[in-house]
Amino acid sequence: MKKRILLTRLDNGLYRMKIYFNYENPFNIQNVLRGRFTAHFVTLPIPDRFDVKKMTVEVLYTPSLVLYEARSTISVIANQGIVKQFPLNEKRFKDSGKVKIRTSVPVDLLKDYNQIGVQIIQHYSKGVSEAVEDTTAPELWSQIDLQNSYIEMDFKLRPFEEKISSISKFMFDPKNILKDSVNFVFPKKPTDDDFYHYAFMAISVAMLGMSSGAVKVFISSFKNLNEKNRPGTNSAIA
Repeated sequence: MKKRILLTRLDNGLYRMKIYFNYENPFNIQNVLRGRFTAHFVTLPIPDRFDVKKMTVEVLYTPSLVLYEARSTISVIANQGIVKQFPLNEKRFKDSGKVKIRTSVPVDLLKDYNQIGVQIIQHYSKGVSEAVEDTTAPELWSQIDLQNSYIEMDFKLRPFEEKISSISKFMFDPKNILKDSVNFVFPKKPTDDDFYHYAFMAISVAMLGMSSGAVKVFISSFKNLNEKNRPGTNSAIA
């Protein structure tokens, strides 16, 4: 099955993450939106460590051929704000009636937890009066291709001091949809005082690890720190 979240490292410390609309459920490959006013949204949390520089949304969909073009629109929405509007039913169809729209999302619209997607208004008649149109008519539909529609996000990682107080905010951030790793580094020969602090750390790590679930935790000493540190791994040094 095709991966639903792709991460690429770019130049100048930038990363690019592509999140497909069905990343939470890869088996859900389409959504048919029916009625006069309808929508589809993706919940996208952004970790505290991500400094988002750019976001783009690309949507692939198939509208009903009988929709009236002048009165049917599709809008890209970010947190209840309209980013851009497009005609829903284009005159020239390609690839069996599929339509692709793409637009950038202003990063100042983004929050910790985001609702990003499309909002559709669809009509099959020219009349402006609601009385002349049946809102349950079978002609009122558009199919969103969830496995080929995606959100693309360019970001940098905010630096943070690698200490215990940074663990909950940056390492065990529940808003991170990627599976991350945390390496806890201990001295090779701990003192009696160290054992007291390590016991407290072990309890904290266990609680945070169980709550976050998606974070892998392992332990190393200063001696093998370089061996254990790997791309995608954060180190907390006791």
